[in-house]
Amino acid sequence: MGFFAHFNNVLIYVLLVAGFIKLMLSLWLNASIAKLVIRSIPSLRPPHHISRERHR
Repeated sequence: MGFFAHFNNVLIYVLLVAGFIKLMLSLWLNASIAKLVIRSIPSLRPPHHISRERHR
């Protein structure tokens, strides 16, 4: 018998699937926010840094 054979109630399966979906959505949301922050870092630099790089 496997791990899931111990669960005789359909609601247990529904809760397990819902928990897995919630976990995947949370991880996706966190990854999207981290990507957005990383992409916005260059735009947060003051303009004088850009002009210094051009004159080098």
